[in-house]
Amino acid sequence: MNQPAPTPKSGPPAYTQAQTAGLKRFPCKQCGAILEYAVGTNTLKCKYCSSVQEIPKQDPALIVEQDFLATLSNLAAQATTTEVTLVKCDTCGAEVTKPAEVTSLSCPYCNSNIVAQPMCKRIIKPQALLPFKVPNEQATKMFRDWVKSRWFAPNRLKEAATLEGRLAGIYVPYWTYDSDTICHYTGLRGEHYYVTVGSGNNRRTEQRTRWYPASGT
Repeated sequence: MNQPAPTPKSGPPAYTQAQTAGLKRFPCKQCGAILEYAVGTNTLKCKYCSSVQEIPKQDPALIVEQDFLATLSNLAAQATTTEVTLVKCDTCGAEVTKPAEVTSLSCPYCNSNIVAQPMCKRIIKPQALLPFKVPNEQATKMFRDWVKSRWFAPNRLKEAATLEGRLAGIYVPYWTYDSDTICHYTGLRGEHYYVTVGSGNNRRTEQRTRWYPASGT
């Protein structure tokens, strides 16, 4: 999740070309400030004049299924890529995207301070994005309530739950796959039947199973 750059108190921030490099900004139509995503909605909102702009829905026809084997063989040469700035956490080894306007940050995985030098890397560009649905305040409350319900939660986890700004959302890449398969199987098929055993007051019904070979496609 990108963190906003420091801004003057008198009005909207003046974003430089360096700050917006590699990022797509949406200016407010009323005051010119940069719009921010309103979590849990399908709108962008200006924090200065409260103007709201609807996010156009993506045409499902633009999402095209690709053949797995063909795409895999041509991935390196034909995949649409984008350049991002990454920093590597020295504690857990995670690679974290560093926003252009942020000079220092904590690792979202282990909460360690990242002091490594940034590096540029080309990655496969996502074709779609699922935005956050839960606002930060609600997510923080849910996290704190969950930690309180854990009797054996580590003390460091309990302490982190009490600190403001420790919970940050991150985008996680996913790949989706569809496949058609043909499988041949062999095994045993069981059919239940019931018998009465015992006599007098000890009579009872027991379930038993007959097993037969089974196979198919």
